[in-house]
Amino acid sequence: MILFIAPNPHDVTDREGFLQRVYAIDQTLQAKEKHYINDCTDLELAQRLSEATVIYVHSLYQLEKIVQALPVIGHKVILDLHGVVPEEELYSGNEHRSKRMDGIERAAFKYVKTFVAVTNTMAAYYKKKYKNTKDAQWVVLPIFDTVVTNKKKTVGRDKTVVYAGGAQKWQNVDLMIDTINKSHQHYSYDILTHSPDAFSSVSEEALPRVKIESVDSSGVAEHYKNADFGFVLRDDIVVNRVACPTKIIEYLGSGVIPVIKSEYIGDFHSLGYKFFRLKELIEGTITDKQISDARKINYRVYDKLKRQSESGKETLAALVNNLQDNQSVIPAEFTLTQSVQLSAAELRASEMQYQIDEQIRIIGEYKESVDYFKAEVNELRSELESIKNSKSWRVIRKLRKYTSNK
Repeated sequence: MILFIAPNPHDVTDREGFLQRVYAIDQTLQAKEKHYINDCTDLELAQRLSEATVIYVHSLYQLEKIVQALPVIGHKVILDLHGVVPEEELYSGNEHRSKRMDGIERAAFKYVKTFVAVTNTMAAYYKKKYKNTKDAQWVVLPIFDTVVTNKKKTVGRDKTVVYAGGAQKWQNVDLMIDTINKSHQHYSYDILTHSPDAFSSVSEEALPRVKIESVDSSGVAEHYKNADFGFVLRDDIVVNRVACPTKIIEYLGSGVIPVIKSEYIGDFHSLGYKFFRLKELIEGTITDKQISDARKINYRVYDKLKRQSESGKETLAALVNNLQDNQSVIPAEFTLTQSVQLSAAELRASEMQYQIDEQIRIIGEYKESVDYFKAEVNELRSELESIKNSKSWRVIRKLRKYTSNK
């Protein structure tokens, strides 16, 4: 039996991001019996942890739910890392969560012996960070839905730039908007997002050339068919250097050429992908030949990633089969139940602390606003007192008095 520590991807129809990967792994791993953590209570979870021959954990966030059980079950856990979580939390300004997830990560690399990474760069990063991983088994597995490639795009028409995604800090929305405002005379823009308000500062001059809408995954694919360029404005930080954004894979397979801030994202650079920089886009100097040549190279990169994904799936399936053949069932002792309950309590405490930190941050922002307006009011009052004490004001008062007597 395989127990997945993740939301059940079969509970939703339009899977994006995280659940897209969860579903892909579900389809890759075969077993007579599969269970998901959100389908069982804490007491049932302890029993399932005991009985499972393989426990597949999707990310450190999900591992947090069972971290106290790792000394007992770590040998049959496969941890799909998804990303570098402590660094992501620190980048987002969540220092408390970053420290908490760093502790989860250290526990993982102490007890877990099988890891899945989305890129070779990620695997290398963790091997360097944790020296005791030399005996660990690693699978590099970029997972993505197969993209219907469009290799017959016409050239010579008006060029379109697409963006499909959210407004999180790492997407650099402000930089995106600045680029649109500077280059709208050269291109039209399709912004596909569930956060349209984040793009409200697009200039009035650019708006006639900009479409901002929310679409499902099939709608996104339709927009890719007619797009020439796609924004991927990631900063050059470790969070992005080890990542494998599904967006880039979809761009490459759809003939959409990435427009980047940093070229060092995941394994794409080592695979030789072609991109354009913001400066080139803003200047409007990209030729049809450059576009055509870049597409040809990126289609080949896409095919390499597809083969790497298939190879990773085969390796992972073999590892799972080996674990299923060799694992014995752990007795459902009280200690395992207790460890699950302790993990749940720690998770709730961590979530409450996060809410407290958020409220403190919000209060701090309000205090800054109040202090600012207080200073403004005091300055205005000072100016008013100065006016009242001036010779001109005394003359005005006399004139008012004289006028009223008339």
